[in-house]
Amino acid sequence: MQIDQYSEQSFKTINETEKNYDQVFRGRIVYTNVIGDNSLIKIAFNGQSFRHEEKFLSNNFSPLTYSENIFSIGTEYEYVKEKYVVSLGGSYDWLNTPRTGDKSGKDPQSGFAINGAFVYRLQNDLSVRLNLGRKTRFPSLRETFSGALGRFVPNPGLKSEIAHSGEIGFNYKNQFFTADASFFLTYLSDGIVRKSFTGGKFMRVNKDQIRTYGFEFASSYKPDEKVNMVFNFTYLNAKAKNSAGKFDGTLEYKPQLSSSLNFDYMFTTDFSVLAEFEYLAKEYGLKEGSAAFQKLPEYLIVNFRAAYLFLFDKNNKLEFYVRLNNFFDKLYYTQFGLPEAGRQYYFGTNFSL
Repeated sequence: MQIDQYSEQSFKTINETEKNYDQVFRGRIVYTNVIGDNSLIKIAFNGQSFRHEEKFLSNNFSPLTYSENIFSIGTEYEYVKEKYVVSLGGSYDWLNTPRTGDKSGKDPQSGFAINGAFVYRLQNDLSVRLNLGRKTRFPSLRETFSGALGRFVPNPGLKSEIAHSGEIGFNYKNQFFTADASFFLTYLSDGIVRKSFTGGKFMRVNKDQIRTYGFEFASSYKPDEKVNMVFNFTYLNAKAKNSAGKFDGTLEYKPQLSSSLNFDYMFTTDFSVLAEFEYLAKEYGLKEGSAAFQKLPEYLIVNFRAAYLFLFDKNNKLEFYVRLNNFFDKLYYTQFGLPEAGRQYYFGTNFSL
């Protein structure tokens, strides 16, 4: 992959070029055993080796090589009864970075995860669940060592995140309607966030404590073969702990409100129309060179899709479709400095055997 950086918006003068080459090897071994009539145990081993090579025009394209190895071993036990399910699991994870380019080396890191879940069926159409867990996330090579064409200051001292989380949820399902509601809470130690510097640069650093809580709701309604509606809503409150010990520090790109509504209608067995609505609000970010958080504009995006289906027999289908994204051609941002696409048209076909 090659990335060219230009000095002006006409894209005529290149002031930096980055060339990347990646190699990834992954492996997974899973052992599963059924114990008696109600128990199941799984043991898994995962391994990944990642090698990244980059060259820069400013360095006469001299290669810099970075690599990391991640290994994990975990087990999970599940006990199933007619009205409830209990599962317990844990894992041990290990990371090392043998090659760090022109940056200082880094000691190997390790961490562990534990999780427990309980699902209980209150009625045939209603169940409740409880999840508790602890998990470690290692910083990636990119987060630790990448300069991102001069936009980031590398931080080889970046530490792993440790999350303690809990969730209680309810699920309801009948012939026409399904709904899932959950309340969640997470405490994140050494959470990885961005810090802004003058000159338009950023650095990824660790925050001592981050608290996140909220509510999620997902539902679908299909009263007949013609109509299908899907509605999702999320409320999120994510704050960092300040020097006074209070959770009121603003965090980047954690929208407080997000929601979507999809309405699919089949006029005939061959012709259908889909309307999508996406809403997002109360999101903050850092602009280049500014240490103060600024609010991104809220937005509502509307998309449409129409499709016609040719059914040759039970297994052979041919679909022609047209899709229109961002119907009102709204200018909106999911991140400062990166405006999303305006109105887009798609034409296509799907064929299945």
